[in-house]
Amino acid sequence: MNIYITGYTKKFLKKPHTNYWPWQYLVKTINEIGYNAYHIELSKVDFSKPHTFICWNSPDSIQLIEQYNPHKDSIIIQKLTHLDIGPESKAWKANHDNFFEKLKTWSWPQYKKLELLDKSGYQFYAFGATTDINSFEEKKSTEV
Repeated sequence: MNIYITGYTKKFLKKPHTNYWPWQYLVKTINEIGYNAYHIELSKVDFSKPHTFICWNSPDSIQLIEQYNPHKDSIIIQKLTHLDIGPESKAWKANHDNFFEKLKTWSWPQYKKLELLDKSGYQFYAFGATTDINSFEEKKSTEV
């Protein structure tokens, strides 16, 4: 089973996006320990075969499923961050004076992605930074 690291393959303003470099290092590391990992445009992937996909942004795990319809035996891994490429994140403007208070009212769309993944029928995993579930009710009530 091949491992595909999604997103950040194109150049941004004549230079690769900042996240291009950690994705490239992750591919190199996975290959060095004996697996087949790739960081390529998804248009080059044969989705009729099962693969493992590690998603962050563009596409995220939900977009991967909706746009590419991976083989049902694929494994999908989502990196969680507080902001993503969804419409909620694009509309959000950080107010650094009340940043923590603003986060308390934030809808946490990444956690909603886990609920969608749970209903998708795919085997999935997620990873990210530790979180404070006591201050953020949306995170506390999410069960997967």
